[in-house]
Amino acid sequence: MARDYRIISADSHLQLAAERWTQHIPAKYRDQAPRTVRLPDGTDTTVINDKSFRFHGGLVGRPYENRSPVGGRFETSPGAGSPEQRLREQDVDGIDGEVLYTYVQGASFYGGTASRGT
Repeated sequence: MARDYRIISADSHLQLAAERWTQHIPAKYRDQAPRTVRLPDGTDTTVINDKSFRFHGGLVGRPYENRSPVGGRFETSPGAGSPEQRLREQDVDGIDGEVLYTYVQGASFYGGTASRGT
């Protein structure tokens, strides 16, 4: 039976948790693996060694008047979090499928060449 796709988002961005691949890193290097840390202002940041990259989850998927550069949390930000959360959001928005792109910094984020968040 053919599926009827009405609306497909062609500009969706994939935001993975920093800890997504930690279990696959040899134990002796796990202390250097990317990890999520909550800042005093409530914003999540990804830390890799001594570099911190702020998660701007408070800026996306929200009405303009509700956007904030602080307080973005990975697990509750629209377009981030678990696959189940993403599917629920698609259902609410009436989206049948997505073309997913990685976040803006891409592979350079983990290679240390991306610009540092503030």
